[in-house]
Amino acid sequence: MRSSAGIALVVAALTACAHDAPSAHVSPAPRTAAPEPAPKDATPPEVTELLEALATFEPEAVGSMGLPGHEEDVAYIAPDYSEKVLARLRIVEASLVAAKDRATDKTTKQDLAITLKAARRYIAAEELERRRYLPYRNVAKTMFQGLLQHLRPGGRPERALARLKRYAEGFADRARARLASGVTRPDAATLLWPTKTELEQHLADADTYLAELETLFVKTSLEGWREPFAKTKAEVAAYGAYVRTNVLPRARKDFVLPPDVYEHMLREAGVEEPKTELATRARAAYALTKAEMQALAGSRDYRVVLREQRAKTLTGEALVGVYRERLADIEAIVRKEGLVTLPSRPVPVRLASKGETSQNPSPTIDMQALFKKDETLAVVIPLGGRPRAGETSAAYDDFAYPAVAWTLAAHEGRPGHEMQFSILKERGLSLPRTLFAFNSANVEGWGLYAESIIQPFMPADAKLASLRMRALREARAFLDPGLHDRSVSLDDARRVLAEELVFGDAVVREELDRYTFESPAQATAYFYGFEKLLALRAEASSRLGKRFDARAFHDAVLGAGLLPADLQREAVLESLGL
Repeated sequence: MRSSAGIALVVAALTACAHDAPSAHVSPAPRTAAPEPAPKDATPPEVTELLEALATFEPEAVGSMGLPGHEEDVAYIAPDYSEKVLARLRIVEASLVAAKDRATDKTTKQDLAITLKAARRYIAAEELERRRYLPYRNVAKTMFQGLLQHLRPGGRPERALARLKRYAEGFADRARARLASGVTRPDAATLLWPTKTELEQHLADADTYLAELETLFVKTSLEGWREPFAKTKAEVAAYGAYVRTNVLPRARKDFVLPPDVYEHMLREAGVEEPKTELATRARAAYALTKAEMQALAGSRDYRVVLREQRAKTLTGEALVGVYRERLADIEAIVRKEGLVTLPSRPVPVRLASKGETSQNPSPTIDMQALFKKDETLAVVIPLGGRPRAGETSAAYDDFAYPAVAWTLAAHEGRPGHEMQFSILKERGLSLPRTLFAFNSANVEGWGLYAESIIQPFMPADAKLASLRMRALREARAFLDPGLHDRSVSLDDARRVLAEELVFGDAVVREELDRYTFESPAQATAYFYGFEKLLALRAEASSRLGKRFDARAFHDAVLGAGLLPADLQREAVLESLGL
């Protein structure tokens, strides 16, 4: 999974989207009643007030989580956007402060504190972006995200049509006007513009998104969509033409972010320590993991063995079948070893569409069912990599062979993200513990930890593939910050990924794009969150001694929800009787 950084794109982080735009846009008034996403009756109204504000800023992103309300709204784009969003969030902030001061119940007080911290994070993000960023957004992806949630199986196509008609009312034209206001600002040269590579990829992806949407509309029985779709398509083309003419020539050639911006992105990802300390530990862990990989490979070079594994690439439904088999194997291991309490229902696994693959070419978890009572979260297997502009193909085979399916099924499925989010959904945990404490460290840390507890029971070839994936997450924690403080060059990073970890060209490119413009700093969170869980387990094990039970510990972690590290520690230890 990936998350974005940036003001209102913190919301898009919840859908694991990459960083597309430095700012989001707020509608001056909601068109529908406030959503009621949390099944828990005791949710303070001030908490849903923040959600309502976010849904007003980014209805497409919030809706893609399955949250009700604003299903037909679109992100509003206006010159006074920043003023409106900051004013709205500061009202919410004041309400949360007052509610927190009034609260007497410990759990309610914690929920309000989590929500208040989130509101202040959104405010800080918007203030930073207003000062530092050109107001560019990936319009085609926003539309794809907003319409796909209603056109997917089980969706409401009539809502897609209603939202499409709103897009056709000048959405892309307004985005172009707002972008032009930034391009012509007197201080435009001092702003952070998108990178050239980023813009080229967005422009290339636009056709993929629109083509898939058109195909999906054709498959419905809806009437009256062709005219607004044609109008929207023309406006997206005009937006793209403006970007090519006025933004692309001035795009950043140097991806390196200013220190304050990078540090902000680290905090958004949930990393709460200096990047140099994290990088030092990550390098040490990476060296140990490489040594373990070589030990597993025996007398042969581990890289040769990994290349042979990758040569067994599968595609389409054959690959989906392998992931289903691996999930069944993992569940058998979990039950035999008593690792965690499993649900009785199976994990759905499906093939991604072309548009979904363009958004994320790696196996992932479909989050759109999180707040929908009658839907279950599914593991999604991509079709393959997305070509960069000018490329005709992009072999993306590093996550598509049988040995690696073990670790990725554990990460995205069970006992990883599918269990993590399903428990949030089924137990009706509060909105703060489901949504507002969500960050890459507490989400991806569990995903990597889930791999690690299954890894000892995997076949030998799968153990090697799993260690390679762990080494990648460790490498991210020193490559990503190193690229942005210039202690690591692109050639250095490419060598680590391509020569030491023997990833193919497409994955190397995706990784470098991730560190440099897609979602800088986010990739460091896997290792950071993993470390936090290992430390918590070590403390619990030390204090309990022979009474320590892995299943009880893992159930406590999952049952606590998506808490900040300090509150998670408190909740888990309390659950274990400590």
